[in-house]
Amino acid sequence: MLVQVGVLAKVTDGPQAFGEAGSWSSVRYARAGLALVLVPLAFHAIFGLFLTARTELSVTRHPYSGNWLHAMQRVTGVLTLAFIAYYGVYFWGPHAFSSRPARAYFELERALSTTHEGVPAVALAFLFGLAACAFHLGHGISSFATRWGMARSRKARSFAAAVGALTGIATFALAANAVLYLATGWRISGEERASPNGACGVQLEREEAPPHREGPAAEDAPPHREGPAAEDAPPHREGPAAEDAPPR
Repeated sequence: MLVQVGVLAKVTDGPQAFGEAGSWSSVRYARAGLALVLVPLAFHAIFGLFLTARTELSVTRHPYSGNWLHAMQRVTGVLTLAFIAYYGVYFWGPHAFSSRPARAYFELERALSTTHEGVPAVALAFLFGLAACAFHLGHGISSFATRWGMARSRKARSFAAAVGALTGIATFALAANAVLYLATGWRISGEERASPNGACGVQLEREEAPPHREGPAAEDAPPHREGPAAEDAPPHREGPAAEDAPPR
């Protein structure tokens, strides 16, 4: 998850950086072998679903914080699996195996910036799924340290909980920043997305841009005349002037 969030965070550096970070040929763990990632992840998902199915949630009878955290860990596990499956099929897979990895940037941007009746449904679903992933990861670190005997004392358990919470918050903030950037062009830092037209990000100052002229400026262009000027052209006469015509 940390690798994928790190790749997703590269969208703020532009399509080229995002494509190079997530392509199959450049990610180091992918070169080591697909089984090193997907096989443990599949085992974790299957075993987690098994535990969720056989675990009785007792938050209604015993509404303690530990029970709520245990229940949230099971619920977010299911949500995380659904989000990872969706993200893997529609974005990670095409991104990793594409001959044009930079194209994934624009596909993700199009999906996240699209609205349905004014609501950015996909972007909101992404934020919800990433929040589930971040909680599952952060609380999983604390739970793992406690259950496997790494945090035996109360102080050690508090430290493990703090590390897990900070990991989850930092992971979600990094991923949410990328989603907001693609969906709206806005970053948590307040900066806007750069575009070739200057619509977002680095904008051209009005005084630096040369004035648009379709033709020469008024002071440079000669006056427009369809014919000779009045002072240069002879007076128009249909016939001889009165002083030149012979008397009748």
